[in-house]
Amino acid sequence: MRKRLLNEDDDSDDENKPIKRRAMKVIQLNPKTKTVLVIVLIFAAIIYLMNFPIFSSNKVEEFDIPNDNVHDVIKAEDAYVSPGSLKFKKRQFYLDGQPLRILSGAVHYFRIPEDYWDDILKKAKAAGLNTIDTYVPWNLHEDRPGNYYFAQHLDIEKFLRKANDLGLYVIFRPGPYICSEWEFGGLPGWLLKDPDMVIRSNYKPYQDAVDRWFGALIPKIKDFQRSKGGPIIAVQVENEFGHYSDEIEHLLFIKKVLQKYGIQEMLLTSDNGRRQSLFYNQALPTVNFQNFQNGKTDFERIKAQSKDFPLMVMEFWSGWFDHWGEEHHGRPENFILSNFEEILKSGASVSIYMFHGGTNFGFMAGANNADSPKYGADVSSYDYGAPISESGDTTPLYHGMRDLITKYTSAKFLPPGTFQHWNKRAFTQAVVKPGPVPPNREKAAYGNVEMLNFMSWTDMLDVMKTVTKDINTYKKPLPMEYLTMMESREGYGQNYGYIVYRRTVQMFTKLEVKGTMKDRMQIVISGGRDNKVLDWKSNYDYTMDVSSHSLREGINYTLDIIVENLGRANYANKGSKVMNKERKGITGEILLDDKPVENWTVYPLTFNRNFIHKIYTNDKYFPLSSLTKPPCLFRTNLKIEGPVPKDTFLQMEGWGKGIVFVNEHHLGRYWSIGPQKTLFVPAPYLKAGYNSIIVFEEEKVGKYVSFLDHPLLT
Repeated sequence: MRKRLLNEDDDSDDENKPIKRRAMKVIQLNPKTKTVLVIVLIFAAIIYLMNFPIFSSNKVEEFDIPNDNVHDVIKAEDAYVSPGSLKFKKRQFYLDGQPLRILSGAVHYFRIPEDYWDDILKKAKAAGLNTIDTYVPWNLHEDRPGNYYFAQHLDIEKFLRKANDLGLYVIFRPGPYICSEWEFGGLPGWLLKDPDMVIRSNYKPYQDAVDRWFGALIPKIKDFQRSKGGPIIAVQVENEFGHYSDEIEHLLFIKKVLQKYGIQEMLLTSDNGRRQSLFYNQALPTVNFQNFQNGKTDFERIKAQSKDFPLMVMEFWSGWFDHWGEEHHGRPENFILSNFEEILKSGASVSIYMFHGGTNFGFMAGANNADSPKYGADVSSYDYGAPISESGDTTPLYHGMRDLITKYTSAKFLPPGTFQHWNKRAFTQAVVKPGPVPPNREKAAYGNVEMLNFMSWTDMLDVMKTVTKDINTYKKPLPMEYLTMMESREGYGQNYGYIVYRRTVQMFTKLEVKGTMKDRMQIVISGGRDNKVLDWKSNYDYTMDVSSHSLREGINYTLDIIVENLGRANYANKGSKVMNKERKGITGEILLDDKPVENWTVYPLTFNRNFIHKIYTNDKYFPLSSLTKPPCLFRTNLKIEGPVPKDTFLQMEGWGKGIVFVNEHHLGRYWSIGPQKTLFVPAPYLKAGYNSIIVFEEEKVGKYVSFLDHPLLT
């Protein structure tokens, strides 16, 4: 069944109708004038039918409704009505009473060095965007309950102020769950200290934690709402919840808490209209997609709910993300541009996800397919194939999108009542004028740098003892979230990094974990590493044959079991509860030659800044000529000549797997299995003169590290 075009049912305002009738009674046209008028009308109609951009830029297309996929339609009077500055009527947004078509791009402040916010936002505006959207990572802002951090690259107020100063609107997406290929979807790992935790639900302890978090966050940003003169025009409730649960009561709870702490602007959801109709009276539904043909079905779900709901693509995916050990997931530029053009032609508003991806610095990359041999840990780069690259460069995709935005939004619109305004739907969007594009930042190739010396695994753990008192003995091995870290975490456990289970043992030939192990385990026996590593691909048979070590009877050995958290899952399908079980480390028993072993000393190896500082300045380093087997630490310096450092890319060719710190900044993971081959080193992390470099290598030692002037992501 076909429905008529939306612009046909967008009748003139009632107050204009009598004015038009009166005008028709008094105007007298002579034959010559009539002929000219007819010619003009025919010419205008031809242009319209040819889909010329000036007329088509805000026409909303109609599609066949797939009857098997549409939810029950709610009553029109029950559909959500925005109470904020941004309102909508008959498929059109209005901001402060003026028509607005939202052209947005996702820019995550927490993935970008603070010094680069200005450059990225200016490039977004130069592309013709009038809005940016950002998530908020709860786990970075509240690393343990009640301990909040809003400084440096997490200074959300400064970021919003910059957007406002540049004349950009903001769609604020506080979650608390954000997905985004981010560790645990932005949720803090300490939630899993509670063995009964049920995230993204009405489980009371989860609700209490969310309420406390929003009580800290929302008061900081509420004065940045449009109603108070700021840039925030809309706020998202949760994220893609329709793909996860039918517990609408939880969405109602999130909405209530947002408004409790001061949110007044329009609310929206982002789950392709796949919520039951009950929540359509609480927030505006929007859709996420990459292929416009698939997106049309999602549009119909929303249009079936209300004749007033405008069409909004909250996430038009400009590329895709990568997992370690897989091929690079690129998308053809012409495919992205053609689908973007279809969105612009359809008249929908859109936010490009990502417009600039940035970097998953530190241990903050997420994962997919938890509790499965298909588990995939995300790489450190979040380049995403976005219009602006990880290092801030405009790409051919950027310029292609900029050209399309110019093409479809370049018309100057006349007020109602003029002849040119005869097709109202063609003229109801704000004019966007892309400006000059800021130049890309310079990059530098600083060349090869050899390592100066190394620190053994045993010495590294000895140094750790001088930094923290959170090394404790537990009867049974515990996952990192269950640790009791009184000194640094007020009794809460470990969030990220590696967890080390240490014990003095005598000769054994087989080690077995009965229970779960997440995500990657290797063992070290008195300083020598076993050549076998167990991970999620082992189909949960966590057994190691260590007979090759030739251990002898009657001798005490130090056994270290190292387990790495490669990233908690950031996404789970509807009905799945795997994210509630994303505890990292060992849960269960450790058996040596089939006998359970108890009383393990546990080292929470988080590589926090205090530890890295102590490690770099320590004197327990030795010449490379006496190198022991990995895992171990390496130290060197990069000397930069000249007053101003430049962005660069660190290549770890010849190395195996590990993490890197430059001037105590954690760049992220490297891994020889790829696809990512370089780590982005922003210039603000560097300085003129000597720059400290620390490498923690787990498997294989290279000859040197290299600094390139270009990335290698495939």
